[in-house]
This record gives sequence, C-alpha cells and structure tokens, in this order.
Amino acid sequence: MFFRILEVGWVYDLLGKIIGAKAVRQYFVKHYVCPKPGLRILDIGCGPGSMVTYLSDGEYLGIDANPKYIKRAQRRFPGKGKFLCCSILNAIELGRCSFDVAIGFGILHHLDDKEAFRLFQLAFNSLKPGGRFVTLDGCFRDKQHFIAYWMNRLDRGKYVRTLEEYATLARQVFPNVRSFDYCGRLNLPFDYSVLICEKATIST
Repeated sequence: MFFRILEVGWVYDLLGKIIGAKAVRQYFVKHYVCPKPGLRILDIGCGPGSMVTYLSDGEYLGIDANPKYIKRAQRRFPGKGKFLCCSILNAIELGRCSFDVAIGFGILHHLDDKEAFRLFQLAFNSLKPGGRFVTLDGCFRDKQHFIAYWMNRLDRGKYVRTLEEYATLARQVFPNVRSFDYCGRLNLPFDYSVLICEKATIST
C-alpha cells in the first residue's frame, strides 16, 4: 500500500522533501551532471520532473512509464522541456546520437540485469559521441549503517546492488565508466552509487 502511494507525484515529492532529496539532487547535478546552457539532456525515469529545477537552460526530454508522474511534470514545468510517457525499455526512437547528457536518477535498482543492460544500450544509442550517462542509486556496501541497509532492502526497487555490480553492468556497454560513492547527505544514513559512463568520441 505504501509503495502504491508513492506512485502519486505529489506524495513522491513530499517524501523527497522530508528525507532531504533536494540537497542530493543539487550535489548530483553540480558535481556529476555538470550541465551547461544549450545542452540536450535526456532524463530517463524522470518521475514527476524533480530534476528539471536544477538543470541549466537547454533542450530537455524526460521520459517515465508512470502517467501520473508525467502529467504532474507537465503541469509543473510548462515550457521547461518535454515529458513523454513511455516504458524506458521500449523507448527506442528518442533520437539516435542526439543528446549530450543522459540522466538515470534512481532507476537502475528497479531493473534486473537484462533490463539494466537494455537501459544502458538506450542511453548509449541516444548520446552523441563524447556524451555521458550519469546515474545514481542506493547501494549495499560492507559495514553499512543498519538504517541504510534496511532502506535499500525495503525500497520499491528490488535490484539494489553494490558499487562494483552497478559498474560491471555499465561496462558491458560503455567503454569508460567511473564510479563514485558520495552525493551529499540525506536526513537519514544512506549509501550511493554514482556512475559516469562516457561514450567515446569518433576518431578522425
């Protein structure tokens, strides 16, 4: 029942405020996404558009399979970008090699290994040469605080992994993957996996 409630956009946003997700998103965008005006940004699993506020002006496309999230995003951010309701696993024709940055904020831990592989393929195919796919998810780690451990165990996503497991999945598709374990602090103990997956430039 609780997880069903989170499918409502304003409930999702309210929970984010309570646990301090704003600071985490700000850190994620500033230190890992590093947006610049004019970039084309693809937000995969955009939810109710929570990331839009923190991005520089540019061309933005957010996709999510939840129609309630997409409707809320469209109401909140008219003129800030486009929001498309579709399954990330079927979103093939988003514009091949046309985005500078792709974002996957809190999406990988909802996908099994086969689905995650297809997600990385989607991001790779959507990016321009030299583009990057930046992800954030909760993770398991050694000597983890018990609150962080149980937050991951009780998460809606059933595929929380270790930092190494996330990175191993990414390297099946992307030639250059960097992994980080810090993205600011929530109001509760939590551990992060951040990946920056870079698509190689075309050599001349």
